[in-house]
Amino acid sequence: MTINLSTERYASDDKSTYTPGSATTAGTPVLLGNGLVGIPPNDIAAATLDELDVNGLFRAWGIASQAWAVGDTVGWDADADPLNGTAGTGAYTKTVANWNFLVGVVEVAKGATDEMGVVRLSGSPSPIPSGAKQAISGAGAIDVVSYFTAWTTTGAQAGTLADGTHVGQLKEIQLIVDGGDGTLTPASFADGTTITFSNAGDNVLLRWTPDGWTTLRSVNYATGAGATPVIA
Repeated sequence: MTINLSTERYASDDKSTYTPGSATTAGTPVLLGNGLVGIPPNDIAAATLDELDVNGLFRAWGIASQAWAVGDTVGWDADADPLNGTAGTGAYTKTVANWNFLVGVVEVAKGATDEMGVVRLSGSPSPIPSGAKQAISGAGAIDVVSYFTAWTTTGAQAGTLADGTHVGQLKEIQLIVDGGDGTLTPASFADGTTITFSNAGDNVLLRWTPDGWTTLRSVNYATGAGATPVIA
């Protein structure tokens, strides 16, 4: 995929340093390890330190049959070429075959028969989701639109956790009322298969990565001990 730069000038804080392993062509998007998409304004030779633009206006190729309205969000499928648009503030999630990363917001609309639209790169997505705190009682789905979920169990119950919406996203889950073991099974979990919450105060902090959810913290806040939750 080629993204053509607009004539907009960029300030120094709109850039990220980058050293490519192989030669990189100006205008070709680069997916960085934290999910940030950057655009090289000039050709960069292999193993040469340079800069990528990570904010600003760009003309971008899109899926030919897809119309973009101003304010739509667009994402980049790393296994395909065009940008993929979703109305409003849609998220971009991992599937078995593909990774989609949030790129930015449409500034100039693209018709269904147009090849290109104008997109403002959003920079790195926030690790903290904007959704309100979730409170769940019993078995069910732990959401990925909120940062914090308070879980109450009323017996031995199962919970699920979908894939994150972008690399770096954080998710905190705490067992508030212990009515029985709560066994959480993330759709993709780099550290194992399940997380079992067995005591009130059990808390985990997870981070979404290209390998799935990883554990940043596992502790019981009531006791301060790290024996639970149990990751297996």
